[in-house]
Amino acid sequence: AIAMLATFYREPAHPKPPRINYLAPLLLMLGGSALMAALIQGGTLSRPALVGCVAIGVAALASLVVRERHTEAPMLPIRLWRNRVVALTNGGCFAMGMVMLSVTAFVPLYVQGVMGRSATATGAVLGTMSVSWALSGAIAGRILVHTGYRTTAMIGGAALAIGSIVLVAVTPARGPLWVGAGTMLVGIGMGFCNTTFLVSVQAAVERTQRGTGTASNIFSRLVGQSVGAALFGGLVNLGVMLIVPEARDAAENLMDPALRRGLPADELVALTQAMAAALQNVHLVAAVAGVAALVVGSRLPRTLDATAPPSRRRE
Repeated sequence: AIAMLATFYREPAHPKPPRINYLAPLLLMLGGSALMAALIQGGTLSRPALVGCVAIGVAALASLVVRERHTEAPMLPIRLWRNRVVALTNGGCFAMGMVMLSVTAFVPLYVQGVMGRSATATGAVLGTMSVSWALSGAIAGRILVHTGYRTTAMIGGAALAIGSIVLVAVTPARGPLWVGAGTMLVGIGMGFCNTTFLVSVQAAVERTQRGTGTASNIFSRLVGQSVGAALFGGLVNLGVMLIVPEARDAAENLMDPALRRGLPADELVALTQAMAAALQNVHLVAAVAGVAALVVGSRLPRTLDATAPPSRRRE
């Protein structure tokens, strides 16, 4: 890859390299961290601490927006987000990130913690998503050429939603194969959506903005994963506490084989049932995110002429 880039890639030199905007990532980190802390620890923080986290987060993100509007080298140009295709694909990537996180972080908890299966079974289930993601991404590129952005994005969004619904319906009796079917569908959805959103955002902006447009896609997906981690973690904690109020370190007790063997039979049953119910809520919210990705896909243009100026691109 390095040899091909060195041989074939030609980039015109910039007469005046832009200044690096150091303050923007610091404001983003401060604002995002404060809001994530409020979401994740909201149930344990005192009211002043919770209000303080929210206030700091909102103030930092508002300052970031002001900074981005007036700086010479914005990290995420505001005008780029006014592009309809960019805004849509970034929203879709946000939803993708949430669905992806629901699988990578919480499916192992179900397979090992609720079903009592081994880490090998968990690896096989997650591997199904990785393989289907890679294969469907390649297939999506072929289909996109013939059907357009809208169709492939809608296929991906539908697969994300259906895969999450399959995971909602999982029970310990159905075993890892059922879970693998759900993760496979999610992987297909990720492959179709990721390929479509990436290509469409690059076709929707000027050549000089393609790197920024691509980065905004990746950034939106990472934000979706972060919000998903906070939201889903809160759902699991709340769900377990409502059913088993006295439970402490439920996930650790269920995932660690030694701790699991040391639990009394009635407590083990109560914990697994509470965890199963809480994880159902996680995948239910992920299914809603999948539907959101489907809606985004339906709003994308069928075609974009990447050679035309953004204002004259055919939709």
